[in-house]
Amino acid sequence: MAQILSTTAQLLEMVLQALLYGVYIVLFVLSMYFLAGDRDRKRSGAGMNGSMILIIIGNILLFATITAQWILVEIQGFIGFIGHGSEPNGPFLYLISIFDGLAVATLALYMVETAVADFIMVYRHWIVWQRKWMTVTLPACTYFTALVCGAILVYRMHGLTTDEVSLVNSSCGVVLYNAPQQATQRWPADA
Repeated sequence: MAQILSTTAQLLEMVLQALLYGVYIVLFVLSMYFLAGDRDRKRSGAGMNGSMILIIIGNILLFATITAQWILVEIQGFIGFIGHGSEPNGPFLYLISIFDGLAVATLALYMVETAVADFIMVYRHWIVWQRKWMTVTLPACTYFTALVCGAILVYRMHGLTTDEVSLVNSSCGVVLYNAPQQATQRWPADA
C-alpha cells in the first residue's frame, strides 16, 4: 500500500474538517434550539432541570473546543503551505516535523473534546440506568484512565520524536479512543 505524503494528508484534513465543521455548526444550532427552546417546558412555567443544564453546558463546551481545534488545524496548514511554500520541500519538511506548540494545543483540545463527550456519555448511561452507581463503575474507571493517559501524552508531546509519538499513540490508543465508549456499551444491564 502506498504512503500518503504529509502535504496531501494535511490538505485532505483541512478540506474534510471544513466540510464536517459546516455540518457540525448546523447540528449545534439545531440541538441548542431543541434543548434550550423547549416550548412545552416554557408554557408550563417549569425551569430547566440539572441534567438539561449539564448537557447544554457540555454542548457549548464541545462547540468551543471543536471550533478552536478547527482554527488551529487551519493555521497549521497555512503556516505549512504559505509560510514554508517558497522553500524547497518546505511544506513537506514542516508538516513531518510538526511538534510545535500548535500540535500540542491541537492534541490538548482533542483530549478536552474527548473528555467532555465521554463524560456526557457516562452521565447519560447513569441516567438511563436509573442512577445506579454500579452501572457506571467500569465506564467511570475507563473514563478517568483515559483522562490520565491523555494528560500524560499532552505533557510529554513536546519532547517526543516521531517514532516515540507513534509508539505512545499505539500503546495508549485503546485507552484514549475506545475504552469509555466500549465500557458504556458493553457493561451488563443487570448490574
